[in-house]
Amino acid sequence: MNNKEDKRYTEETINEIAGHLKEVMRLLGEDVDREGLLKTPRRAAKALLYNTSGYTQDADEVLNAAVFT
Repeated sequence: MNNKEDKRYTEETINEIAGHLKEVMRLLGEDVDREGLLKTPRRAAKALLYNTSGYTQDADEVLNAAVFT
């Protein structure tokens, strides 16, 4: 399954997670409106979705494609 097929990768989901991350950054004292951080919450949201994508994968399907020698 690639990112395009994962139903978690909707604009709505990415934007919602990014909003939460922006708030966490603000609470940590960052100026979330400065140029260097404007895209960071969205990038981090996509990274979190990618890094947790295995949670929704079928282990049998993944292992069937593996080559063991």
